[in-house]
Amino acid sequence: MGDFSFNNQKYSGERAINESEDFKARMNAIVRMCGQNKKLLDIGCFTGYLIKKLKQKNNEVYGVDISQKAVDAARKKGLNCFQGDVDKGLEFKDKNFDTIVMGEIIEHIFDTDKVVREIKRMLKDKGHLVITTPNIASLNRRIRLLLGKNPYIDIGTLNDNNKTTASGHIRYFTFDTLKILLERNGFKVVEKTSDVFLLKSLRSYKLAKLFPTFGWSIIMKAQKL
Repeated sequence: MGDFSFNNQKYSGERAINESEDFKARMNAIVRMCGQNKKLLDIGCFTGYLIKKLKQKNNEVYGVDISQKAVDAARKKGLNCFQGDVDKGLEFKDKNFDTIVMGEIIEHIFDTDKVVREIKRMLKDKGHLVITTPNIASLNRRIRLLLGKNPYIDIGTLNDNNKTTASGHIRYFTFDTLKILLERNGFKVVEKTSDVFLLKSLRSYKLAKLFPTFGWSIIMKAQKL
């Protein structure tokens, strides 16, 4: 995600893509859910990492990001990317896309209902939204909260070490609350999964598929009704 503001504090998404195994697991799940031979939009496309993956499946892919710097970098790679803020509405036609991807964005949004309705507007009839966001109810977060520790949530513009800049998360979701948000705005959840199961030194991608509600991320596919 690109730069965004919260109470006049500027957060920066202009960081190099961290191609960790966890990140790849999330990207692979998104690509699988999107399928092939579709017209897609990636909201929060950054410099186009996911767009390139989706194009390998013979998809026609467009991207939008709030950061002009990120969009410029994506365009230099020959990708169809545009600067825009989904919070303010995007300049795409109604019923324009088969699938819209919004990865790690919804947690930064104030009016989440408005944004989900904007996505619905741009989707074709029975089109799909593929959405990801951190899971506040992941197993390691539950344990930290039980012990009275910060379950990896932002407490302000700085992290609780008072040194590093926070991510700018203003919303936290469980699988159930994200489902409620989507359903009340005209979607039906058709698939859900997670990327990685974390517990101290244990890191399992198989367990994340078996027990997604304990996984680190929420990865959901919903159909427009």
